[in-house]
Amino acid sequence: MPLPGYRFFTTETVNDTTIVQAVDPYLQGTTVAELVKLELAQIVEAFPNQNLIIDLGKVKMISSSVISSLLALKRQLATGGVSLRLCSMSESLRYVFKTLNMDGTIFDIFETVEDALSGDTQRQSYFDVCGRVSPPDEESA
Repeated sequence: MPLPGYRFFTTETVNDTTIVQAVDPYLQGTTVAELVKLELAQIVEAFPNQNLIIDLGKVKMISSSVISSLLALKRQLATGGVSLRLCSMSESLRYVFKTLNMDGTIFDIFETVEDALSGDTQRQSYFDVCGRVSPPDEESA
């Protein structure tokens, strides 16, 4: 059940996981980054020891300041043994994370909330050397 009270996010709890959905399509600028960081800290405090999934399906643009806030949150959660997963990114947003070498290396990024909940790490798409999304190669037998 979604809980009210946040400007940039809605929250929902499923078992031991809090699903945080970004509602603003433009997460840009240092002021917004600070507010996002504050809201995420409040969410973590409200749901202690819960794994966190951030659904970025509605986000069209994200600034490096907001990505930095996500990195800080990941570090904070990791010290407590709590996981942070990102999901539902548009191709352009996923490209940003891939360009920054954060897709699959720093952040676990999933296609859907359901995939993130199950921990399914199979990727639906990959990026080629030019940064374009392409389907995965078939496994050689």
